[in-house]
Amino acid sequence: MERDVEFFEDKFSRDDENSNNTTPTSTFQEIVPPPPIMEEPRRSARDRIEKKSDKIGRFLLLTWDNPKTFTESMTSKDDPLWKEAINDEMDSIIGNGTWELADLPRGKRP
Repeated sequence: MERDVEFFEDKFSRDDENSNNTTPTSTFQEIVPPPPIMEEPRRSARDRIEKKSDKIGRFLLLTWDNPKTFTESMTSKDDPLWKEAINDEMDSIIGNGTWELADLPRGKRP
């Protein structure tokens, strides 16, 4: 871009005064933005190896039969583990202030 320019403002104003019959014309040049460039997301070139523990965990989730009721859990061979899990969960709930233990209403069974 050049910075040394001269403006002939007087010349342009005289041209406008002398031309009475000219119809102003304008040239429009449509500017079309270039289409967006769609780049492929960058991905790691290294091979991904699934951890063995993930496979084992999924297998156990699909094959392990959890007790469906409280009675089933208390009569299973894992009875002590279920009791410990229940107590840990209750301690966590009470410790976080999520629930407050209340007495059972009269005539209701646990």
